[in-house]
Amino acid sequence: MSLYGTGIIKIKNGEFTLYSKENKQLPTNDVMCIYSILDDLWIGTIGEGVLRLNTTTNIMKRFGKKEGFTSTNVFSINELNRHIIIGSIDEGLFVFNKNKFTNISKKNGLLSNSINVIQKSADNNLWIGTDLGINKIILNPDFSLKSIKAYTDEDGLKSSAIEQNASIEQNGFIYFGTGEGLVSYNAKEDIVSDVKPKVLISELLLKYSKIDSTKVKFDSLSKLNLPINPVFNYKQNDITFKFKALSTQTTNYQFLLEGYDKDWSPVQTNNEAVFTNLSPGKYIFKLKAINKYNIESEILEYAFEITPPFYMRWWFFVLSIATIIASIFSFIKYRTHKLIKEKQVLEAKVTERTSELKSANLNLNIAIEEIKDSINYAERIQSSILPNINVIKEHLPNGFILFKPRDVVSGDFYWFNKTDEKLFFACVDCTGHGVPGAFMSMIGNSLLNEIILTKKITSPSAILSSLNRSIFKVLKQNTSESRDGMDMALCMIDKKTNTLTYAGANRELLLIRNGELIEYKPTKNAIGGFTDSDTVFKETSIDIQPNDLYYMTTDGYADQFGGEKGKKLMTKNFKDFLLQIHTLPMPVQQDELDKKIVTWMGKEHAQVDDILVIGIKL
Repeated sequence: MSLYGTGIIKIKNGEFTLYSKENKQLPTNDVMCIYSILDDLWIGTIGEGVLRLNTTTNIMKRFGKKEGFTSTNVFSINELNRHIIIGSIDEGLFVFNKNKFTNISKKNGLLSNSINVIQKSADNNLWIGTDLGINKIILNPDFSLKSIKAYTDEDGLKSSAIEQNASIEQNGFIYFGTGEGLVSYNAKEDIVSDVKPKVLISELLLKYSKIDSTKVKFDSLSKLNLPINPVFNYKQNDITFKFKALSTQTTNYQFLLEGYDKDWSPVQTNNEAVFTNLSPGKYIFKLKAINKYNIESEILEYAFEITPPFYMRWWFFVLSIATIIASIFSFIKYRTHKLIKEKQVLEAKVTERTSELKSANLNLNIAIEEIKDSINYAERIQSSILPNINVIKEHLPNGFILFKPRDVVSGDFYWFNKTDEKLFFACVDCTGHGVPGAFMSMIGNSLLNEIILTKKITSPSAILSSLNRSIFKVLKQNTSESRDGMDMALCMIDKKTNTLTYAGANRELLLIRNGELIEYKPTKNAIGGFTDSDTVFKETSIDIQPNDLYYMTTDGYADQFGGEKGKKLMTKNFKDFLLQIHTLPMPVQQDELDKKIVTWMGKEHAQVDDILVIGIKL
């Protein structure tokens, strides 16, 4: 028997044995209840939770969060088919199965988390007495929760508070002790209604305030004065739904916001749902009520939409691109018109100014040649700063680099360096292409070398963060209108640990291992441009396995137009093609990728961007 404040007394053959804190048999004397099953004595305490004493070996075990038991205060213990059921006074009910506890609480429909009594009925159902009424619980064969039903003053309970461990079943009746006397339950008189409850949305709030209908677009107003199919702007993205059931009975609710939630919310009595900082998109709020008989209402649906800001809409991107193209076209047309007019003037004076015209033509040819020479020289400069292919092959012999600039010089570049036992390589896509892109590539190459060799930074994440800050400083982006930057995938191979560490700025890393393609996502920010200077880029460490194939690419390959319909190649088709050719030798893979993109463009489509694909087999 248990004695609160004293411990446990064992009576055998007329002899008394005390288990207490003083004789170090128990961690506490505050024992509220005990239950014996086979050789185990289960002990419910205040402050120490639930204990299990093996009466044969005298080994004591205390259960805690590791086993799924989160309460330290126990009022009642029972069993169902040799599975222990624990009632706590603050965390609800716990079912012990396969050395783990499963919790049943208010979230699942219990009237209260304060359990005073657990009564098992003849039909193997559990009757749970709480401080707010009685719950009937039916468990599945695997001891998971099947159903739960509540009994309160609506069902004849004069006092909802059930006394501790005051219950018994006799002759088909279950008796409970309450503060108002004895309460009996007769199952034959328990009539279950199959009428579905009804539920409605009573109020809709934006940022916790009533909706101003003059600032919201909608089709019409409902009978409850709610806007039907409302369209909110991107600033109106904090939404509160208030709802209620058309019933006098105790009702629980579940809801789901389609487009935001993956699963239904836990069962709750609270009659409001709050959603904050919703992203632009279309949503459907779904709501259902559950009455005391565990019967669900029809699902109520409420559709609404949150529009994006103007600068995120498709027409803004189209307008921006069209404006840039129109500006370029107008400039070209203006220059062409001016040259034609000048030519007409020269032709009118051809007789008297033949020598001048020849001189002008000569100067023009010289200027053109100088421009060509400058661009070709720029190409030689860019080629000289790119890593030597032979040096790369010395350290990474099994790989390829498919490099196809759109113009003579490129905004894409590959980079390689090494320190001690670590190899670094990157695939970089700078803002623009041609000469502007080439300038950015030289800046990026120089800064990467400085970060690795001078600053001695070796973490890919830290390298990208340092490069981001350096771009801000070099281009004075805090004080100027420059928003140039670059996307990149950066890898570091540590030969000592045989690991590859990756960090990316808008460019992913692809790994093909055992015929399966694995994609490692980058941080969704560029280097420089609109990215904050204190942005931290995440990194991933990968244990290298034999025959691993790693691929990095800029967006030029997947964004190339071509094919019969003149559409983009797309990233998915690029990945599928890698899976088709990954078993081939790396030089053959490079040739196949080159043939693929040339065939895709055909004769009808020009190259639209610089193309860079890097493949490495480790």
